[in-house]
This record gives sequence, structure tokens and C-alpha cells, in this order.
Amino acid sequence: MSRIVGTSSSAGERKRLLKEVASVFAHTNVAQPTPAEESDLVAYLALLLDRIAATVDRSAGAWEKRGYWLKADRLRQEWTWVGSALRTAEDTLRNGTSVREALAGFSELRAKTEAFAAPSRRRKTTPWAGAAEAWSQSRRAASF
Repeated sequence: MSRIVGTSSSAGERKRLLKEVASVFAHTNVAQPTPAEESDLVAYLALLLDRIAATVDRSAGAWEKRGYWLKADRLRQEWTWVGSALRTAEDTLRNGTSVREALAGFSELRAKTEAFAAPSRRRKTTPWAGAAEAWSQSRRAASF
């Protein structure tokens, strides 16, 4: 029997998720989102940031398991901006503040994702469609 080797890593997943965040900002730069689409965009960002935070915790946990506590702490410290951006997105969705202002307020998140250029031929899909409903369902499930 052969060994099963996992080819996906948390760092690779973080990179893929950051590309998705960059594509959201590229979409808002090209087209003005409709009011219905704005909350979906912020919810999609919140869901992506939550998944990025989970990959950071998974990576740091793996380093701690091997006894590399300093490396795990540095990794968490390097990615603290994810938590603040996630709180901003969640506050926007909970309090019903202006989504347009929230999208403009993600300056640090925009700066972190500038290196990840969105493809010039963007897919015609909108992965953020229905993200506000998915976010509210995930929060209801987390509260139980």
C-alpha cells in the first residue's frame, strides 16, 4: 500500500484566496456595483478573510506541533491584518453601515492584494452572488 501525499498547502490556499480578494477589488474598480451587489461583495470578502484566518491558524498549529513556537508566533503576527479586515467587514454587515464606505475603507487589504493581479480576462462569473445569505447562515450556525 502506498502513502497518500497531500499536494495542497495552507500557503497555497492563502495565495488562491488572496487572488479572489484581488478579483473583488478589480471588479469594483471596473464596474460600479449595484446596491444589492455591494452587500454580497462585503460578505464575500468576510467569508474569504475567515478562510484565510483559518489557514493561518492551521499553519501556525502545524509549526507549534513541531515545537517551532517562535515561527508560529511570527506567522500569526504577520497575518494580524486579516483579523482587523474581517472585523471591519463583519461590523459593516451587522450594523448596516454604508457598504460603499466599507469597500473604500479596505485600504490595507487592497495594499496587501496589489501583488496578486486579477486576470485581464476576468471570468464572467460572479462568485460573490448570494454571499450575504451564506454569511448570515454561517453566523447563525456559529451562534448555536
